[in-house]
Amino acid sequence: MLLEEAFGVLSFSSASAFGGGELLIPGLGFTPPDPDGATRADYKCRFDREEVVLEGEVANMAVTNAAAASPQLLSCPVPRWVFAHGEVAFSVLKNGIPVTHGEYGVGQATSVPFTFTHAWSSLAPTRGSISGGTRILIAGVGFDQAQEYVCVLSGTGPGAGSATLQASVLGAARIRCETTQAAGIAVGLAASVSLRMGGVTVPHTGATFGFEFHPAWVSLTPGFASAIGGTPVTATGIGLDTTLTYRCVFSIGENAETAPATAVSSTAVTCLVPRWNYPLGSGTVVIQGVNAQDEVVVYDLVGTGVPAAFTFALRDAISAILPLQAYARERTRFTLAGVGLDPAATGYQCVFSAQGGEGRTVTVA
Repeated sequence: MLLEEAFGVLSFSSASAFGGGELLIPGLGFTPPDPDGATRADYKCRFDREEVVLEGEVANMAVTNAAAASPQLLSCPVPRWVFAHGEVAFSVLKNGIPVTHGEYGVGQATSVPFTFTHAWSSLAPTRGSISGGTRILIAGVGFDQAQEYVCVLSGTGPGAGSATLQASVLGAARIRCETTQAAGIAVGLAASVSLRMGGVTVPHTGATFGFEFHPAWVSLTPGFASAIGGTPVTATGIGLDTTLTYRCVFSIGENAETAPATAVSSTAVTCLVPRWNYPLGSGTVVIQGVNAQDEVVVYDLVGTGVPAAFTFALRDAISAILPLQAYARERTRFTLAGVGLDPAATGYQCVFSAQGGEGRTVTVA
């Protein structure tokens, strides 16, 4: 049967669900506009797919305007497909009526298969704690809630590994993955991100997407020390950057002292408590890292998202006693030197004791 009007093989039969691009539709008998530009026929390109759900059949559909360039050629823009990716039916409508598909004017169908592919375009945030718990939201199109997706983090540093995170499909345009501490340790401080479904990489637009892990502090021991100084303090963390120069900043009120620190490994930094010549009490210790550009970096406390400031107490102490000996029959005056002693305080006492003998307490003047 010879048809007066029909469309043939499309210029392409698949496209990203982001849409865009001009689809060329060859055929026969199309009605182009009049020479003065007046439209004589209303052409549409229709992309649709019926999905069966509990309530019945639901049509996923997108329609764009088509233009007849000549009796043998139509064109229409590819729409943004806001539903799950996959095969749909493509048809041409003229004044609301489907145009027959067939080569050389012979055919029986009114539609042909067309495939929309899923893709992604961005992720946020691009940084998070190496301790895990950061929810990465991936934006894109064509995601299918019936399929399983994973986010793959591939470390970009020397000897870095990779990690796979299970993804949650929130809709056709959003996927979420949550980082874990194990993933952060496996990939290091920097990773590229890819999205996969069924072992196949989901395409994305633009440049390669990356995610940066920033280290986290876990604990500080001990939590107190003598104000004389010299006590070793160890701060433990996860994924510490050993290329930084570290320092410990001890603060009580408005007073502060800084001590150099050493990165023992990617999990520990040590420093010595400095001599404290200010009023004593409880304060904080902040571990700072300084990079080659003299920029100061302070890592968060694990699991909090807040810069770590460990509680620390400095206590008074005696550093010397003079003289070191005296006759028991004499009333020898002893001088005690120390740090953090309070001149206004009362109740200081010296306790003298001998091995196997009784002790004697003398109130300090």
